Amino acid sequence: MVHSSRMRSVILVGLLTLTAAAACILPVRRIIGASTLSANAATEPAPAESPQGAVPNPPGGLAVQTPAQALANGQGTGSMALRDVSNAVSLGAVCNDGSPAKYYFRPGTGSGNRVWVIHLQGGGFCYDKASCNQRKSEEPGFLTSNGLPANRQGDGVEAPSPSRPSDFSSANHVFVHYCSSDLWSGDRGASEATGGRQFRGARIFQAVIEDLMDPAVTPSPSLSQARQVLFSGSSAGGAGVLVHLDWLAGQLPGAAIWGVDDAGWFVDVNPIGPSVPSPRQMTQQAYMFWGGRVDASCAAANPGSEGVCYLGPVVYPYIQTPLFVQIAQYDGPQLVGLGITLPLDDKERSFALDFGKAVRDSLTPVAAAFSPATRTHGLLQDEQFWTLPIDGVSFQEALGNWIFHRPGPIKLIGAR
Repeated sequence: MVHSSRMRSVILVGLLTLTAAAACILPVRRIIGASTLSANAATEPAPAESPQGAVPNPPGGLAVQTPAQALANGQGTGSMALRDVSNAVSLGAVCNDGSPAKYYFRPGTGSGNRVWVIHLQGGGFCYDKASCNQRKSEEPGFLTSNGLPANRQGDGVEAPSPSRPSDFSSANHVFVHYCSSDLWSGDRGASEATGGRQFRGARIFQAVIEDLMDPAVTPSPSLSQARQVLFSGSSAGGAGVLVHLDWLAGQLPGAAIWGVDDAGWFVDVNPIGPSVPSPRQMTQQAYMFWGGRVDASCAAANPGSEGVCYLGPVVYPYIQTPLFVQIAQYDGPQLVGLGITLPLDDKERSFALDFGKAVRDSLTPVAAAFSPATRTHGLLQDEQFWTLPIDGVSFQEALGNWIFHRPGPIKLIGAR
Protein backbone atom coordinates (compact mmCIF):
# COMPACT_ATOMS: atom_id res chain seq x y z
CA MET A 1 0.00 0.00 0.00
CA VAL A 2 1.40 3.39 -1.01
CA HIS A 3 0.19 6.79 0.16
CA SER A 4 -0.11 9.46 -2.49
CA SER A 5 1.90 12.60 -1.78
CA ARG A 6 -1.41 14.42 -1.35
CA MET A 7 -2.62 12.01 1.32
CA ARG A 8 0.72 12.12 3.12
CA SER A 9 0.59 15.92 3.16
CA VAL A 10 -2.97 15.92 4.50
CA ILE A 11 -2.00 13.48 7.23
CA LEU A 12 1.00 15.52 8.35
CA VAL A 13 -0.60 18.95 8.10
CA GLY A 14 -3.64 17.79 10.03
CA LEU A 15 -1.74 15.97 12.77
CA LEU A 16 -4.07 15.10 15.63
CA THR A 17 -6.69 17.76 14.95
CA LEU A 18 -9.62 15.47 15.55
CA THR A 19 -11.89 15.76 18.56
CA ALA A 20 -12.35 12.75 20.78
CA ALA A 21 -15.97 12.32 19.78
CA ALA A 22 -15.18 12.22 16.11
CA ALA A 23 -12.37 9.78 16.69
CA CYS A 24 -14.83 7.37 18.24
CA ILE A 25 -17.49 7.64 15.57
CA LEU A 26 -15.64 7.93 12.28
CA PRO A 27 -14.04 5.00 10.51
CA VAL A 28 -10.29 5.15 10.67
CA ARG A 29 -9.78 6.25 7.06
CA ARG A 30 -11.85 9.39 7.68
CA ILE A 31 -9.75 10.51 10.65
CA ILE A 32 -7.66 13.21 9.02
CA GLY A 33 -5.86 14.50 12.11
CA ALA A 34 -3.22 11.79 12.19
CA SER A 35 0.17 11.33 13.76
CA THR A 36 3.01 9.93 11.72
CA LEU A 37 5.30 9.82 14.72
CA SER A 38 7.09 6.52 15.15
CA ALA A 39 10.66 5.52 15.82
CA ASN A 40 13.07 2.96 17.11
CA ALA A 41 14.30 4.26 20.45
CA ALA A 42 16.80 1.48 21.05
CA THR A 43 19.69 3.86 20.54
CA GLU A 44 18.52 6.43 23.07
CA PRO A 45 20.93 6.98 25.98
CA ALA A 46 19.73 5.49 29.25
CA PRO A 47 18.45 8.26 31.54
CA ALA A 48 18.38 8.33 35.28
CA GLU A 49 15.43 6.64 36.94
CA SER A 50 12.34 8.85 36.82
CA PRO A 51 10.38 9.58 40.02
CA GLN A 52 7.07 9.43 38.19
CA GLY A 53 5.39 7.21 40.75
CA ALA A 54 6.07 9.63 43.58
CA VAL A 55 3.00 11.86 43.56
CA PRO A 56 3.26 14.46 46.34
CA ASN A 57 0.63 14.85 48.99
CA PRO A 58 -1.36 17.86 47.74
CA PRO A 59 -1.08 20.89 50.07
CA GLY A 60 -4.51 22.28 50.85
CA GLY A 61 -7.00 22.97 48.08
CA LEU A 62 -9.19 20.01 47.13
CA ALA A 63 -6.86 17.37 48.51
CA VAL A 64 -9.28 15.57 50.80
CA GLN A 65 -12.46 16.10 48.82
CA THR A 66 -14.54 13.68 46.84
CA PRO A 67 -16.11 15.00 43.62
CA ALA A 68 -19.40 15.51 45.44
CA GLN A 69 -17.68 17.47 48.22
CA ALA A 70 -15.85 19.64 45.71
CA LEU A 71 -19.19 20.42 44.11
CA ALA A 72 -20.83 21.23 47.43
CA ASN A 73 -17.99 23.53 48.49
CA GLY A 74 -18.44 26.02 45.71
CA GLN A 75 -17.87 24.75 42.20
CA GLY A 76 -17.09 27.10 39.34
CA THR A 77 -20.04 28.05 37.18
CA GLY A 78 -20.47 29.70 33.83
CA SER A 79 -18.44 29.83 30.67
CA MET A 80 -14.82 30.75 30.21
CA ALA A 81 -14.08 34.31 29.01
CA LEU A 82 -11.54 35.18 26.30
CA ARG A 83 -8.46 37.17 27.31
CA ASP A 84 -5.64 38.72 25.30
CA VAL A 85 -2.13 37.88 26.46
CA SER A 86 -0.74 41.08 27.98
CA ASN A 87 1.83 42.80 25.77
CA ALA A 88 1.73 39.80 23.46
CA VAL A 89 3.25 41.48 20.41
CA SER A 90 6.14 43.08 22.32
CA LEU A 91 6.85 39.73 24.01
CA GLY A 92 6.71 37.85 20.73
CA ALA A 93 3.80 35.78 22.05
CA VAL A 94 2.03 35.70 18.72
CA CYS A 95 0.31 33.28 16.38
CA ASN A 96 1.62 32.15 13.00
CA ASP A 97 0.04 35.21 11.36
CA GLY A 98 1.37 37.65 14.00
CA SER A 99 -1.95 38.10 15.79
CA PRO A 100 -1.67 38.27 19.60
CA ALA A 101 -2.05 35.04 21.55
CA LYS A 102 -5.25 34.57 23.54
CA TYR A 103 -6.63 32.27 26.19
CA TYR A 104 -9.86 31.56 28.03
CA PHE A 105 -10.21 31.93 31.78
CA ARG A 106 -12.80 31.06 34.41
CA PRO A 107 -11.95 31.99 38.03
CA GLY A 108 -12.18 29.43 40.78
CA THR A 109 -14.66 29.60 43.62
CA GLY A 110 -14.73 28.47 47.23
CA SER A 111 -12.06 25.91 48.06
CA GLY A 112 -10.95 25.95 44.43
CA ASN A 113 -9.65 29.52 44.33
CA ARG A 114 -6.03 28.36 44.79
CA VAL A 115 -6.41 25.34 42.51
CA TRP A 116 -5.66 25.66 38.80
CA VAL A 117 -6.29 23.65 35.64
CA ILE A 118 -4.22 24.93 32.71
CA HIS A 119 -4.99 23.23 29.41
CA LEU A 120 -3.19 23.45 26.05
CA GLN A 121 -5.43 23.02 23.02
CA GLY A 122 -4.47 20.48 20.37
CA GLY A 123 -4.59 20.91 16.63
CA GLY A 124 -1.70 19.41 14.71
CA PHE A 125 1.35 21.08 13.23
CA CYS A 126 3.19 21.95 10.03
CA TYR A 127 6.90 21.52 9.47
CA ASP A 128 7.89 23.39 6.29
CA LYS A 129 6.54 26.13 4.03
CA ALA A 130 4.52 23.77 1.85
CA SER A 131 2.80 21.98 4.73
CA CYS A 132 2.09 25.31 6.45
CA ASN A 133 0.55 26.69 3.27
CA GLN A 134 -1.73 23.68 3.12
CA ARG A 135 -2.54 24.01 6.82
CA LYS A 136 -3.58 27.62 6.25
CA SER A 137 -5.88 26.50 3.45
CA GLU A 138 -7.46 23.61 5.35
CA GLU A 139 -7.26 24.62 9.05
CA PRO A 140 -6.90 28.44 9.10
CA GLY A 141 -8.19 28.75 12.66
CA PHE A 142 -5.04 27.08 13.98
CA LEU A 143 -2.78 29.85 12.60
CA THR A 144 -4.49 32.89 14.13
CA SER A 145 -6.35 34.24 17.14
CA ASN A 146 -8.66 36.34 14.98
CA GLY A 147 -12.34 35.47 15.07
CA LEU A 148 -12.36 33.56 18.36
CA PRO A 149 -15.68 33.58 20.24
CA ALA A 150 -15.80 35.71 23.38
CA ASN A 151 -16.71 32.71 25.55
CA ARG A 152 -16.41 28.93 25.55
CA GLN A 153 -18.12 26.22 27.60
CA GLY A 154 -15.87 23.39 28.72
CA ASP A 155 -16.61 19.70 29.07
CA GLY A 156 -14.82 16.86 30.79
CA VAL A 157 -12.44 18.08 33.46
CA GLU A 158 -13.56 21.68 32.75
CA ALA A 159 -17.26 20.98 33.16
CA PRO A 160 -19.03 23.26 35.66
CA SER A 161 -22.31 21.32 35.54
CA PRO A 162 -23.57 19.74 38.79
CA SER A 163 -24.66 16.73 36.73
CA ARG A 164 -21.05 16.06 35.69
CA PRO A 165 -18.80 17.05 38.59
CA SER A 166 -15.06 16.49 38.57
CA ASP A 167 -12.46 16.95 41.25
CA PHE A 168 -11.60 20.29 39.66
CA SER A 169 -15.08 21.72 39.11
CA SER A 170 -14.42 24.68 41.41
CA ALA A 171 -10.84 25.37 40.26
CA ASN A 172 -9.53 28.23 38.15
CA HIS A 173 -9.67 27.01 34.55
CA VAL A 174 -7.44 28.19 31.72
CA PHE A 175 -7.75 27.03 28.11
CA VAL A 176 -4.94 28.30 25.88
CA HIS A 177 -5.81 28.70 22.21
CA TYR A 178 -3.39 26.90 19.85
CA CYS A 179 -2.29 29.04 16.91
CA SER A 180 1.47 28.41 16.52
CA SER A 181 1.44 25.04 14.68
CA ASP A 182 4.57 23.90 16.56
CA LEU A 183 3.49 21.58 19.41
CA TRP A 184 3.77 24.61 21.72
CA SER A 185 7.55 24.55 21.34
CA GLY A 186 8.71 27.00 18.67
CA ASP A 187 10.66 30.21 19.04
CA ARG A 188 11.39 31.47 15.53
CA GLY A 189 10.42 34.76 13.97
CA ALA A 190 8.92 35.31 10.56
CA SER A 191 11.23 35.22 7.55
CA GLU A 192 11.26 34.14 3.93
CA ALA A 193 12.44 30.71 5.13
CA THR A 194 9.32 30.30 7.28
CA GLY A 195 6.93 31.55 4.62
CA GLY A 196 6.47 34.78 6.58
CA ARG A 197 5.07 32.92 9.60
CA GLN A 198 5.96 33.13 13.27
CA PHE A 199 6.48 29.97 15.32
CA ARG A 200 6.20 31.15 18.91
CA GLY A 201 4.46 28.41 20.87
CA ALA A 202 7.06 28.44 23.65
CA ARG A 203 6.74 32.20 24.12
CA ILE A 204 2.96 32.01 24.07
CA PHE A 205 2.90 29.46 26.87
CA GLN A 206 5.39 31.35 29.01
CA ALA A 207 3.58 34.66 28.47
CA VAL A 208 0.28 33.09 29.56
CA ILE A 209 1.94 31.84 32.74
CA GLU A 210 3.32 35.32 33.40
CA ASP A 211 -0.20 36.76 32.99
CA LEU A 212 -1.67 34.27 35.40
CA MET A 213 1.04 34.94 38.00
CA ASP A 214 0.78 38.74 37.74
CA PRO A 215 -1.73 40.12 40.29
CA ALA A 216 -2.18 43.19 38.10
CA VAL A 217 -3.59 40.92 35.40
CA THR A 218 -5.05 38.09 37.47
CA PRO A 219 -6.29 39.41 40.82
CA SER A 220 -5.39 37.59 44.02
CA PRO A 221 -5.22 34.69 44.44
CA SER A 222 -3.18 34.54 41.25
CA LEU A 223 -1.30 31.52 39.93
CA SER A 224 1.72 32.57 42.01
CA GLN A 225 -0.37 31.71 45.09
CA ALA A 226 -1.51 28.33 43.77
CA ARG A 227 -1.55 25.27 45.99
CA GLN A 228 -2.36 22.77 43.25
CA VAL A 229 -1.93 22.91 39.48
CA LEU A 230 -3.14 20.38 36.94
CA PHE A 231 -1.29 21.10 33.69
CA SER A 232 -2.90 19.25 30.80
CA GLY A 233 -3.05 19.15 27.04
CA SER A 234 -4.83 17.07 24.44
CA SER A 235 -3.22 15.74 21.26
CA ALA A 236 -0.68 18.37 20.13
CA GLY A 237 -1.34 20.04 23.48
CA GLY A 238 -0.33 16.83 25.23
CA ALA A 239 3.00 17.02 23.40
CA GLY A 240 3.26 20.57 24.73
CA VAL A 241 2.84 19.27 28.27
CA LEU A 242 5.86 17.02 27.74
CA VAL A 243 7.84 20.08 26.59
CA HIS A 244 6.90 22.42 29.45
CA LEU A 245 5.94 20.35 32.50
CA ASP A 246 9.25 20.49 34.36
CA TRP A 247 9.70 24.17 33.48
CA LEU A 248 6.28 25.00 34.93
CA ALA A 249 7.03 23.08 38.12
CA GLY A 250 10.19 25.16 38.49
CA GLN A 251 8.15 28.37 38.32
CA LEU A 252 5.79 27.26 41.10
CA PRO A 253 7.93 25.63 43.80
CA GLY A 254 5.26 26.07 46.46
CA ALA A 255 2.54 24.19 44.59
CA ALA A 256 1.80 20.55 43.89
CA ILE A 257 2.03 20.12 40.10
CA TRP A 258 0.63 17.27 38.05
CA GLY A 259 0.80 16.81 34.29
CA VAL A 260 -1.69 15.03 32.04
CA ASP A 261 -0.74 14.06 28.49
CA ASP A 262 -4.10 13.33 26.89
CA ALA A 263 -3.48 11.60 23.54
CA GLY A 264 -0.19 13.38 22.84
CA TRP A 265 1.82 10.20 23.44
CA PHE A 266 3.45 9.44 20.10
CA VAL A 267 4.57 5.83 20.01
CA ASP A 268 7.72 4.22 18.59
CA VAL A 269 6.31 2.13 15.73
CA ASN A 270 7.76 2.05 12.23
CA PRO A 271 5.06 3.03 9.73
CA ILE A 272 3.37 0.56 7.42
CA GLY A 273 3.06 3.21 4.72
CA PRO A 274 6.30 3.18 2.70
CA SER A 275 6.01 6.86 1.76
CA VAL A 276 5.49 8.07 5.33
CA PRO A 277 8.56 10.04 6.47
CA SER A 278 10.88 8.68 9.11
CA PRO A 279 9.75 9.99 12.48
CA ARG A 280 13.27 11.04 13.37
CA GLN A 281 13.61 12.93 10.11
CA MET A 282 10.22 14.55 10.53
CA THR A 283 10.54 15.54 14.18
CA GLN A 284 14.07 16.80 13.70
CA GLN A 285 13.01 18.77 10.61
CA ALA A 286 10.12 20.26 12.57
CA TYR A 287 12.35 21.05 15.55
CA MET A 288 14.78 22.93 13.30
CA PHE A 289 12.07 24.67 11.27
CA TRP A 290 10.38 26.01 14.40
CA GLY A 291 13.52 26.89 16.34
CA GLY A 292 12.03 24.38 18.75
CA ARG A 293 12.44 23.89 22.46
CA VAL A 294 11.96 20.50 24.12
CA ASP A 295 12.42 19.17 27.63
CA ALA A 296 15.87 20.40 28.68
CA SER A 297 17.07 17.11 30.18
CA CYS A 298 16.03 15.11 27.14
CA ALA A 299 17.63 17.66 24.80
CA ALA A 300 20.92 17.49 26.71
CA ALA A 301 20.92 13.69 26.35
CA ASN A 302 20.19 13.81 22.61
CA PRO A 303 22.43 16.51 21.09
CA GLY A 304 21.86 16.89 17.39
CA SER A 305 18.64 14.85 17.45
CA GLU A 306 16.56 16.82 19.93
CA GLY A 307 13.44 16.24 17.85
CA VAL A 308 13.08 12.74 19.30
CA CYS A 309 12.11 14.43 22.56
CA TYR A 310 8.63 15.02 21.11
CA LEU A 311 8.11 11.23 21.34
CA GLY A 312 6.48 10.30 24.64
CA PRO A 313 8.37 7.05 25.34
CA VAL A 314 11.68 8.84 24.68
CA VAL A 315 11.12 11.93 26.83
CA TYR A 316 9.15 10.31 29.69
CA PRO A 317 12.11 9.03 31.71
CA TYR A 318 13.65 12.51 31.81
CA ILE A 319 10.55 14.26 33.16
CA GLN A 320 10.78 14.78 36.90
CA THR A 321 7.25 16.07 37.58
CA PRO A 322 4.42 13.53 38.08
CA LEU A 323 2.72 12.73 34.77
CA PHE A 324 -0.45 10.82 33.85
CA VAL A 325 -0.73 9.47 30.29
CA GLN A 326 -3.98 8.78 28.41
CA ILE A 327 -3.56 7.04 25.07
CA ALA A 328 -5.90 4.63 23.28
CA GLN A 329 -4.30 1.42 22.08
CA TYR A 330 -5.70 1.93 18.58
CA ASP A 331 -5.45 5.72 18.52
CA GLY A 332 -7.16 6.48 15.23
CA PRO A 333 -5.09 9.50 14.16
CA GLN A 334 -1.81 7.71 14.79
CA LEU A 335 -2.89 4.62 12.86
CA VAL A 336 -3.93 6.72 9.86
CA GLY A 337 -0.63 8.54 9.96
CA LEU A 338 1.23 5.26 10.07
CA GLY A 339 -0.39 4.11 6.83
CA ILE A 340 -3.66 2.37 7.75
CA THR A 341 -6.63 2.69 5.37
CA LEU A 342 -10.01 0.98 5.17
CA PRO A 343 -10.98 -1.69 4.39
CA LEU A 344 -8.13 -3.37 6.25
CA ASP A 345 -6.26 -6.13 4.56
CA ASP A 346 -4.57 -8.90 6.53
CA LYS A 347 -1.30 -7.00 6.70
CA GLU A 348 -3.01 -3.92 8.10
CA ARG A 349 -4.96 -5.92 10.67
CA SER A 350 -1.74 -7.45 11.88
CA PHE A 351 -0.12 -4.01 11.93
CA ALA A 352 -2.97 -2.54 13.99
CA LEU A 353 -2.67 -5.34 16.54
CA ASP A 354 1.09 -4.83 16.70
CA PHE A 355 0.53 -1.11 17.18
CA GLY A 356 -1.77 -1.81 20.12
CA LYS A 357 0.91 -3.99 21.68
CA ALA A 358 3.47 -1.23 21.11
CA VAL A 359 1.22 1.22 22.94
CA ARG A 360 0.86 -1.18 25.86
CA ASP A 361 4.60 -1.85 25.92
CA SER A 362 5.39 1.87 25.83
CA LEU A 363 3.35 2.33 29.00
CA THR A 364 5.28 -0.30 30.98
CA PRO A 365 7.47 2.27 32.79
CA VAL A 366 4.60 4.75 33.20
CA ALA A 367 3.27 4.82 36.76
CA ALA A 368 -0.16 6.31 36.01
CA ALA A 369 -2.00 5.67 32.75
CA PHE A 370 -5.39 5.07 31.14
CA SER A 371 -5.27 3.12 27.87
CA PRO A 372 -8.59 1.85 26.50
CA ALA A 373 -8.57 -0.76 23.73
CA THR A 374 -10.36 1.67 21.40
CA ARG A 375 -9.49 4.04 18.57
CA THR A 376 -10.57 7.09 20.56
CA HIS A 377 -8.29 10.11 20.90
CA GLY A 378 -8.51 12.90 23.51
CA LEU A 379 -10.80 12.19 26.46
CA LEU A 380 -9.97 14.82 29.08
CA GLN A 381 -12.38 17.44 27.72
CA ASP A 382 -15.02 15.05 26.46
CA GLU A 383 -17.99 13.33 28.08
CA GLN A 384 -16.04 10.09 27.79
CA PHE A 385 -13.89 11.44 30.61
CA TRP A 386 -16.68 9.95 32.73
CA THR A 387 -18.32 7.38 30.48
CA LEU A 388 -15.56 5.26 28.89
CA PRO A 389 -14.53 2.68 31.51
CA ILE A 390 -11.73 0.17 31.81
CA ASP A 391 -12.66 -2.60 34.24
CA GLY A 392 -15.49 -0.40 35.48
CA VAL A 393 -13.24 2.59 36.23
CA SER A 394 -13.41 5.85 34.23
CA PHE A 395 -10.56 8.16 33.32
CA GLN A 396 -12.01 10.70 35.76
CA GLU A 397 -11.90 8.16 38.60
CA ALA A 398 -8.39 6.92 37.80
CA LEU A 399 -7.05 10.48 37.61
CA GLY A 400 -8.64 11.30 40.97
CA ASN A 401 -7.22 8.16 42.55
CA TRP A 402 -3.75 9.17 41.38
CA ILE A 403 -3.83 12.80 42.47
CA PHE A 404 -5.71 12.43 45.73
CA HIS A 405 -4.32 9.08 46.89
CA ARG A 406 -7.71 7.41 46.94
CA PRO A 407 -8.04 3.65 47.08
CA GLY A 408 -8.46 2.37 43.57
CA PRO A 409 -6.39 1.83 40.43
CA ILE A 410 -4.21 4.54 38.89
CA LYS A 411 -3.05 2.49 35.90
CA LEU A 412 -5.62 0.82 33.67
CA ILE A 413 -4.70 -0.95 30.45
CA GLY A 414 -7.71 -2.28 28.55
CA ALA A 415 -7.75 -5.81 27.17
CA ARG A 416 -7.38 -5.88 23.41
